[in-house]
Amino acid sequence: MDWHLRLLLSLLVVFAAEATTTKHMKDFIRAVESIEAVNPGLQMLDVVKGLRKAAGFETELIKRYLGDLSDAHDLVADPSVTSYVSEVINHSLSESGKEKGVVLTLDGSNVALAPMLLGLEAGLQSTIQGLYPLTLTHNLVASFLHHVHNEQTTVPFGTKGFWDSISSPKVYALSDLPSLATDALIIGGIDGFILGSEVSTSNHRERSLSDLLKSYYSHQPDASPRLISQKRRMNFKKLVSFSLLKRQMVQALTVRHNLNESERKRLDDVMNEGFDQFVHVYAVCPNIITRSQWGAAAFIGSPSYLSLPVPYLFIHHTYQPSTPCTTFDQCASDMRSMQHYHQQTNGW
Repeated sequence: MDWHLRLLLSLLVVFAAEATTTKHMKDFIRAVESIEAVNPGLQMLDVVKGLRKAAGFETELIKRYLGDLSDAHDLVADPSVTSYVSEVINHSLSESGKEKGVVLTLDGSNVALAPMLLGLEAGLQSTIQGLYPLTLTHNLVASFLHHVHNEQTTVPFGTKGFWDSISSPKVYALSDLPSLATDALIIGGIDGFILGSEVSTSNHRERSLSDLLKSYYSHQPDASPRLISQKRRMNFKKLVSFSLLKRQMVQALTVRHNLNESERKRLDDVMNEGFDQFVHVYAVCPNIITRSQWGAAAFIGSPSYLSLPVPYLFIHHTYQPSTPCTTFDQCASDMRSMQHYHQQTNGW
């Protein structure tokens, strides 16, 4: 074997081993880069399908829109990389509220990789009719149905979570009542819808997967390009047809015959109210970073809880801001530092 190739492979093994340590988007991208390096000549679609095959990720819904994986490439990869890819792509939610298949991005978003990659694959295959069900419709419908049957222990959609460590994320846990369409699944679906729509109508498909993901999930200054994750809500609102999304959800719900009349009425109410709330939260409002997400310490004292709607609020800023933070990790650290100063130094 040529020594250049041996050196490349040895570096990739070390590189891949490092990339399997945390659940950060940059680690997933590094794993993709290592796979692309030892599988030269593959198109983006080949890599996306190969990743799904390596992860064993296939359902009847996926096969209906994307076909089976019989023609997918068997990607050459270090076993540690293959194991990591399988772990971060396959989504699951445990009874204890641990959500797997989620990664943390530089902008602080928690993204489920499965719907993101499915949307991208649909766009690369020009299977535009599959964009809605593969990215959003199926998960939202499943969550609404689940909520109707378990109203006391679930929410319709959007449960947020927090990481065991922001700088080295490994375990992601939900912070409230669970839903089957968690915040990470919805954000992943939105990203999949945006990226799938983009590659279906542009020359992005000529790029490598790692290059596309790096440019989309990178943090850019104010003069940033249009196609980045920080602008997902604006881009999603421009690209999606909410009337079509709702129509598809209604169609998916009409085939459910195992509901009695009261459950059917309750489902209609949940679907109508939930859909309006979904549009408001993910296309109208800005993203809200919760206290648990930035790692806030517990409050001191006995706060009094306000009744909704809140009549007014304060927007608080720092008196002498330090160098502006440019990543979620840095911003969260600044928040914790300010809180520590107010609590421990000022005794507030």
